[in-house]
Amino acid sequence: MYRWPELPFGSWNPSEAAYRPRETASAVQLIEALNNDATREHALHLLSKNRDIREDLAPLLWHSVGTISILLQEIISVYHSLHSPMLADRVSNRVCDALVLFQCVAANPSTKMLFIKAKLPLYLYPFLNNTNKERPHQFLRLASLSVIGALAKVGDPNVINFLLESEVFPCCLCCMEVGDVLSKTVATYIVYKILMNEEGLRYCCTIAERFFALVRVLGSMVLKLAEEGQLAENPSKRLLKHIIWCYHRLSESPRSCDGLRCCLPVILSDAAFINIFSGEPSAAQHLQQLFHNVSNRTSKIQTIEKMIRPLGPPLYWHLKEGFVAIARSSPNCAPCLCDCSSQPLLSIPQGLSNASFTDCAKHDPEVTEDAEKNFAELRKEELQLRELKLWRISGKLI
Repeated sequence: MYRWPELPFGSWNPSEAAYRPRETASAVQLIEALNNDATREHALHLLSKNRDIREDLAPLLWHSVGTISILLQEIISVYHSLHSPMLADRVSNRVCDALVLFQCVAANPSTKMLFIKAKLPLYLYPFLNNTNKERPHQFLRLASLSVIGALAKVGDPNVINFLLESEVFPCCLCCMEVGDVLSKTVATYIVYKILMNEEGLRYCCTIAERFFALVRVLGSMVLKLAEEGQLAENPSKRLLKHIIWCYHRLSESPRSCDGLRCCLPVILSDAAFINIFSGEPSAAQHLQQLFHNVSNRTSKIQTIEKMIRPLGPPLYWHLKEGFVAIARSSPNCAPCLCDCSSQPLLSIPQGLSNASFTDCAKHDPEVTEDAEKNFAELRKEELQLRELKLWRISGKLI
């Protein structure tokens, strides 16, 4: 049986009808008071308010009989009101107190994995997917995000894998769209911690729809802050830093960097926007590295296209697919999770990879003749050859 240590919060009698503002109680007494419906609300408030006083409060909450079930009951009790704009502040605050204690358990190293193995974060996802914007709903959204943020803060691969498998990513995107500035900041921070993990980066970049959904939400947040004139305000600056960190992390993947070439908001390169981070060396460095990664990737692709374009449209596109396949198998790029072959579509001989490749092609009469024909003509010739072959085959059958 778990041995209760003495935790001096003060003295408090849960049977008293009136509570003095500065009166506190021991952790043991407050946890025991959770079992009584008459004293539960006040005990929740005091525990959540004094959660940082004792580091071992999380083990006490976890190992005490029935306490986690009581907290979970408080959270589930508000589910039926999530779609109602008339959610009472008192009800929202009571559930937020329970969520704060969940955050305490999620942040403690000794109870974090127990919290995950019990799959308790799944009970918070309804609050993250809630689209109501009233203040009580915003409080629930922010408190739930704080629990997930406490889990993701350390960057434990096991935690990140659990969050990915439980589909927290679309929940965060929903909060980034409908939440207030604080909720958007915490949700963007969670996405950034996911991207910092290699498996998380692969998860976001493998499927095009998932990648463009993230980039669209990031861009819309930047544009909305710019339209409202809140870019230079402190809460918004913190959100912008997390957005830049997400963009920078995405630019470190060649596959997603290609997508960023056409999806980055133009305002990011504006001088007034860059000056916002004049006093933030870290954010300014990430922003500069983001532009470097995207421009460097763009110049490489343009150079390759210039080299292979003189060979004519058919061979040009085959070679371009080959380069894409080679980039896909690069160690710097997240491996493909589909069933397609990892081999390049076309192997390029070693002699064709030098800088004189295009010059050699110019002196080849056959290549020059093909290069002068447009793609439509080459396609027409190919169709005619197929028709002739079919005609010959049909003649032999007759």
